[in-house]
Amino acid sequence: MDNRIALCTELENEISKQGYSLSRFSQISGINRGILSATLNGNPPKPMSINQLDTMTTALGKPEGWLYERFAEQCFDEQGKTNWRRVRALLLRCIELNRNVLIERILCLLLEDISYLNQVFELAEELIADNPSESVMQLYECVVSNERNYQAERLAISHYRIFRYAIKRDIKQNFIAAVTFQPFCERLPDDLKLEGWTQLAIIYYTVQEWKMMRQCADLLIELTKNLYNSKRYIHIKAERPFIKYYGQGYLLKATFYEKTEEYDTAIMYTSIYSDLSWFICNDPQSKIEIENFKMFAEGNMYCFELYKGNLEVIEDYVLYLQHHKGEIISGILTILTVANKFDMNIDHILKTFHSYITSNPYVNSYQNKYVMDNQYTNVCYQLALYQSKHQKEPLELHKTIEHFKNSLQKCNMSLNLDYTSLLQNVIRSMP
Repeated sequence: MDNRIALCTELENEISKQGYSLSRFSQISGINRGILSATLNGNPPKPMSINQLDTMTTALGKPEGWLYERFAEQCFDEQGKTNWRRVRALLLRCIELNRNVLIERILCLLLEDISYLNQVFELAEELIADNPSESVMQLYECVVSNERNYQAERLAISHYRIFRYAIKRDIKQNFIAAVTFQPFCERLPDDLKLEGWTQLAIIYYTVQEWKMMRQCADLLIELTKNLYNSKRYIHIKAERPFIKYYGQGYLLKATFYEKTEEYDTAIMYTSIYSDLSWFICNDPQSKIEIENFKMFAEGNMYCFELYKGNLEVIEDYVLYLQHHKGEIISGILTILTVANKFDMNIDHILKTFHSYITSNPYVNSYQNKYVMDNQYTNVCYQLALYQSKHQKEPLELHKTIEHFKNSLQKCNMSLNLDYTSLLQNVIRSMP
């Protein structure tokens, strides 16, 4: 049976079942009787739009998306010809209704003719800004599965969109998404490449893959320097101000040398982003970013001094944290780590920041939430070590360990933070 006839037959049967004449159904649906007759009774039937099907569905009291499978069939005739305009309209409605199984079926039928791949990609790009949903990701996944040119920019962009959508609070899944996406980052247009290298570096930071983080930082620095020196940065329309990426590259590079305990080199890179006032920019947000980097540099300089054993700066650092609340969680992590390394008593500092340790760490934070999750988990771990070393009350230590376990499970951080055996040592040392 012709697909259009099959759809019309089901509609006619339901109209008759509910006791409507064509004239009466025309009145209640608001569809012109002549159009309705040509659509249902024509030989062959006049092609139906998705809007007309939705209108008849509502008039018949049927759920949204009723007969969409039949409608999909009539978008592809027996000769293999495809009406992209109708397929596009159907895909848009299926995406609105999260009809993911049907979307997959439609794309399979559509991509029997590979020439429609670019239309699928362009539709995804049209929707991504306002609707970054699983349904839209299916369009990008379709491009990834069917693109034959490994060097194609649309393939790289599709991988990038899937990667960005995949980033959640699950640290392990973030790492898998990053490793899958990274080979395609260099093929992105510059505006997306800036964000791509940044996001990759941040994820590698959270899983403590320091060499991979440094590699991304180096590529980000190289890219931003080239764009700035060639003046092309002026025309970049990235997710954030260009100065943010410029400074971020050096901040990440300094972080690498902090983690490898090469503090003098970390200080050198920190000095680069500590003063970006020379940067030519007029927009207010860029000027805010310049001040933020100055603030980050000040705090990080305190951290490097503490890690080097210059403990006299700790009270100045506490004052800094009190003035910059978004840095408190990362600051507490530094102070706890240093206290455990040098066997310091910091009870008075922990009392000052008690509410931040035991409540929501995201207040006024400049960091991504998954970065904050990572830092907060480490805070709980370092705090458990500190409380154990200083023989705090068992109940207090138990609460910290519970916070740690809950945070670890929430973020699925077992990939890089297998602290189980270490926690057992902490528990054994409890008084």
